[in-house]
Amino acid sequence: MAFLLHLLASTRGRIRSRQRSFLAAFMAVLGLVVMAACGGGGGGGASDPGLNISPSTLSFSARRGDPTPPAKGIQITVTSSSAAYVGADWGGGPGPSWIAATGLTGSGRTWSLGLQITDTNLAPGTYTATLRAGIADSKGNIIGTRNATITYQVLPDFHATPNTLSFDYIQGRSAPAGQVISLQGTAGNWSATAYPSWIHLSATSGGTPDTLTVSVDPAGLSVGDYEGSVSFHITSDGSLLQVPVALHVAQPSLQASASNLTFGGVHGGALAPQSLGLSMNSGEAITWTATADDAWVVLGKATGSTPDTLAISVDAALGPVTGGVYHSQVHFSGTAGGQPVSKTISVYLSLSAASLDLSHYALNFGGVNGDALAGQALGVSMNNVQALAWTATASAPWIVLSKASGTTSDLVLVSADPSKGSLASGNYLGTITFQANYLGATLSRVIQVTLSLTKPYLLLYPGSLSLGGPTGRDLATQPLSLTLNTGPVAYPWTASTPNGWIHADRMSGNVSDLGDILHLSPNATELAGGTYQGYIDFSVPVNGDIVTASLPVTLNLESHKLLVTDTGAAFASMPGLSSLTRTLQVRDNLGATTGWTASSDQPWLTVTPSGTTADGLVLTANPLGMAPDSLNFATITLTSPDASIQNAETVRVGFWVGSTSPAPSSVTSLPCKSLAVDPIRPYAYVHNGGTTISIYHAYTCALVGTIPSVAAQLGDMTISNDGSTLFVTDNINFKIVPVDLRTLTVGTPWALGAPIPAYIQYVRTNGKELVLAGNGCIFDAKTGAYLGGTALGATYNYTVSASLVGDHFAIDSMVHTLDFTSLNGGQVLVGPTQFPAATAWNTADYAFSNDGTRFYMAVKAPYDFYVVDTSTSNASLPLVQTLPGNAYPNNVEVARDNRVFCALEGYGPPDAWIYEPAGAELAHFQLSYIGTTTRQLKVTGDGLRMISFGNDAYYQGAELVFTTVAP
Repeated sequence: MAFLLHLLASTRGRIRSRQRSFLAAFMAVLGLVVMAACGGGGGGGASDPGLNISPSTLSFSARRGDPTPPAKGIQITVTSSSAAYVGADWGGGPGPSWIAATGLTGSGRTWSLGLQITDTNLAPGTYTATLRAGIADSKGNIIGTRNATITYQVLPDFHATPNTLSFDYIQGRSAPAGQVISLQGTAGNWSATAYPSWIHLSATSGGTPDTLTVSVDPAGLSVGDYEGSVSFHITSDGSLLQVPVALHVAQPSLQASASNLTFGGVHGGALAPQSLGLSMNSGEAITWTATADDAWVVLGKATGSTPDTLAISVDAALGPVTGGVYHSQVHFSGTAGGQPVSKTISVYLSLSAASLDLSHYALNFGGVNGDALAGQALGVSMNNVQALAWTATASAPWIVLSKASGTTSDLVLVSADPSKGSLASGNYLGTITFQANYLGATLSRVIQVTLSLTKPYLLLYPGSLSLGGPTGRDLATQPLSLTLNTGPVAYPWTASTPNGWIHADRMSGNVSDLGDILHLSPNATELAGGTYQGYIDFSVPVNGDIVTASLPVTLNLESHKLLVTDTGAAFASMPGLSSLTRTLQVRDNLGATTGWTASSDQPWLTVTPSGTTADGLVLTANPLGMAPDSLNFATITLTSPDASIQNAETVRVGFWVGSTSPAPSSVTSLPCKSLAVDPIRPYAYVHNGGTTISIYHAYTCALVGTIPSVAAQLGDMTISNDGSTLFVTDNINFKIVPVDLRTLTVGTPWALGAPIPAYIQYVRTNGKELVLAGNGCIFDAKTGAYLGGTALGATYNYTVSASLVGDHFAIDSMVHTLDFTSLNGGQVLVGPTQFPAATAWNTADYAFSNDGTRFYMAVKAPYDFYVVDTSTSNASLPLVQTLPGNAYPNNVEVARDNRVFCALEGYGPPDAWIYEPAGAELAHFQLSYIGTTTRQLKVTGDGLRMISFGNDAYYQGAELVFTTVAP
C-alpha cells in the first residue's frame, strides 16, 4: 500500500523527487494522495509530535462467516505549524488483509480516516494491527507520528435456524405447537436460558450441532402482543447469541378476505360481482348472517357457515344512484364459544354518468377544392353499452352523413362535400350534434368538423405557344394540354380571347387531373406578315372558386405571298420548230388555298384569267400577226382578292418569232471560258476571261451584241429567273457585278467576301432573290447585302447549284434546304448539311430537279450520272437512280420542263444524252470531237436548243455548239 500523503498548503512548495522517494520508502503509504491547504496551527514542543489521533485504540468483533461489522473511523488533528503534508500507513509495512482504509478526507488541521473489516472467514481468534499517522514539512521531512492500535476478534461460528420465532394463540383454544431451533457451527458447548416464563425450552445445554424445541404457555395472558427471547451462551469464549420470540394472543373473531370492496363503472352498465371469503380466526365453523346498509348492495346470500365465500354485487337501479361516489357497509355476525362475533366491511361504488360516446373528438377534412375528399368513419356508442336510438344533425350542408339515425353501437360515414353550398377555397368550421334519450333524460354529444380547402390550379402545357414556326409559314395546329388538380373529378372550362387570329378547335370542355387537349392554330386571314402577341384565357368554375389561367400566344407570320414556280418564260416560233405554251404552278407561301387573277399586257400572250393555288397558270403565245425575226416581251401580273396577300407576282415573258428554222446543230469557233443562257431571251452570254461579254443568238448563231468593261477579269455567270439581271464574278477584284440585261448596263459591284474566284448561282426562295457563292456566302440579289451562309471559309471555291423553286441548294455535294423569312428584319434559313449516300470521286457538275426533290451528279468515275433523293431529312441522301454515261461525265443540267441533259468531257459517240425525269433516255448526241467543257452546257428557256462549249479549247480554241433538242 502507499502512504496516504496529503498536501496541507499548496504554498508550502513541492517535494523534491529524492524526498518523495524517501517518504515512500519510509512510510509504505496507503495509496491516496490529496492536496489541500493546512491553514496553520500551533506548534509542538520537543515531546509534542505536532498531531493527535483519536481514538488511539479501535476494536472490531464478528462471528466467523457473519456479515462484516460496521466501519469505524479515526480522526487526525494536526497541531504543528510546520506541517505541510499529512498521511497514514501501517507502521512502515504492508497492511493486514482483513482491514481496509476507506480514504483520508478532510482539510486544514482535521482529517478523518475510515476503517472497514473486509474478511469474517478468518480462523477464530484475535487479530491486531498498528496504524501510524504522520506529518511532514514542506520539504518532505517527516516531523511527527502517532500510532493507533486496531483489534479484531473473530468468534467461532454459531448459528440458530430460524433466528426468530413467532407464535399465535386464540383464547379458549389449545396452546400453539412448539417450534424447533437447529444449532450449527464449531463453537462447541452451549447453555440456554429463556425469558419471560411463558417461554419453555426442551433443553438448556448441549453441543453443536444440536436441536431444541421452544414452546409457549399463554395461559392467563390477556389479549395482546408479547416479546421474549432465548439466549445461547458459548462455553468456549463466553459469547452470546439471542433468538427473539414473539407471541400474539387474540380472542376468537370473524375474519373477511378483504376489508372493503370497490366497484366502478358507468350508470346502467353491468358491474361484475366480487367474492368475499369469510372464516374464523380459530378455524372453527360458526353460522354467520349478513345485512347491507343500502339496497344497491346485493348479497349473494344472507347466511352461511364458516369457512364460506359470499358473492357481493351492486345494482344502481335498486337505489337513487346516479353518477358519483357512494359508500355502504355489509355487517356480518355470529356466535363462537357462546360469545358474539361480528365483522363489517365497506362497499364503495364509483359511477360515471351515462353518455353518448363518439370514436373521435373532432373530424378534420382538407384538400384541393373540387377533389373528392375521403370520408371518415365515426363510431356512435353508449358508455354503458346500452342499445339506444340516436339521431344526428349537421350544422352545415357541406357536412354529409351516410345516415341521420340509428341504434348504438353504430358507425356513420362522415364526408365533406364543398359542392353543397358552392364553397370557395378557405377554412370552414361546422358541427354534428348526436342525441339519444336515456331514462327520460336527453343525452347529447357534439363533434367539431373542420374543412380546409386549397384553391385548385389549372396547368397549361406548354406554358406558352409560338405559332407560325421559324419561317412564319407553319400554320399547323399545336396541341395544348389542360390539367386541373382535382383528381378524377372533372369541371367545365371555357376559353376566350380578344385576338381573332388565335383559333382553337373548341372553346369549352371538361377538365380534371386526367387532362383535356385542344388544338390551337393561327387564323392568318387578312393578317399582314409580322409578329403578333396575344393570349387565350381559360376559366373553370370549381364550387365557389373561379380558377383561371392565361396562355401567352405568339404568332410569327411570314408576309403572305403568291408565288409562281418561275418568274420568267421563253417562247419561240419558227417554221417547223416552236414552243408556244407553258404551265406555271401558283402557290401560297403559307400553304393555304388562295384565289388569284392573272392578266397579260400583250395581246399575243393569253393566260388563265383566274384560279386558286390548286390550279396551274397556263401561258400561251400566238405568233399570228407577229413580225418575223422579232423578239417580243410581255409581262404577266398575278394578284389575289385576299387582302392579306402582300405582293403582286409578275412573270416576264420573251417570244422569238423567227422566219427560218436553225440547223439541227451549229458550231461557232471562238475562245470562251464561261457560258450563261438567258431564261426568257434566245441569247447565250459568253466570255473568255477578259472584260467583255459577247451575246449570241441561239437560233441564228450570230453575235447580236456585247457588254464591254464589265469586270477586270470575268469569271462565273448566272442569270435571274426573270432574265432581268446577269451576275458575273470579277476574279481580280473579288466582286460580283450585276448587269441589267434590259439595258445592258453594268451595275455597282459588291464584295464576294472571300479573296478567291468563286462559282455563283442565282436562286429565288419564298420570293426572295439571292445569289449563292461557292465559298458559302449568300447575298441579296437586289442590293448585294451579305445575308449569311455556310461555314466554308475563304479557301474553297466549290460549284454551286440550286433548284428552280428555291427550296434546295448545294455547294459541291453538300446539300442544304433553303428558305427565307421576312421575320426579324429578314432571315435566310439554311438547313443542316446532307450528303449523298453514294460514294464517288471527281464529281464535276451538279443540278437539281425544278421541285428540288432530285439531286443530279455528273460523276467522272465511275462514268455515271447519279440521282439522289433529297426529300428525306436524313443526313444521308439515298441514291435512287443511275443514268448511264461514258468517260467522263462533266455536265448535268435540268431544263424548265424537268428534262435532264448530260454530257461528257471525253470522246464519243455519243457525248451527250437527254433523259426524261423518270430516267428513260429521250435522245443522245455527239456535240464535239472530244466532248464538252465542264459545267458549260445550258438549255434555252423555251427548251428548244442546247448550247455548250466544245472541249477542244485544250488544243485550238473552244467551239460554241448550238443543238436543237425539241421534244
